Amino acid sequence: MTFSTLGTDTTTNQPVLINKTVRPQGLYIVGRQGTGKSGLLENLIIQDIKQGLGVCVVDPHHTGGIIDTIIARLPANREQDVILLDIRNNQFPFGLNLFACSVFAKLHVYAGCKSRLHNG
Repeated sequence: MTFSTLGTDTTTNQPVLINKTVRPQGLYIVGRQGTGKSGLLENLIIQDIKQGLGVCVVDPHHTGGIIDTIIARLPANREQDVILLDIRNNQFPFGLNLFACSVFAKLHVYAGCKSRLHNG
């Protein structure tokens, strides 16, 4: 698949697609609460995983359960590719330096980072 499906045009009933080659340039999703932003992200992430692409999901709040939803929807053939880093788990602390990796293009890792940020 060379495209990711964003949804369906409500006027033409045609799929709205984004070319995979422009995805690394970034995607900005804006909307009011409850309009489907997290659902769109979940669908795009699952499409990427099914295409064999690596993804990293960082959820500093873990209030919506996006990590749990993605893990529940993982294809069986990609389950062994998952690395789940939970910053709240004091039993298994870890260090993570995203700038230490020299070749991001060759990473094929899905890392779901669950954390809760506290002020003060």
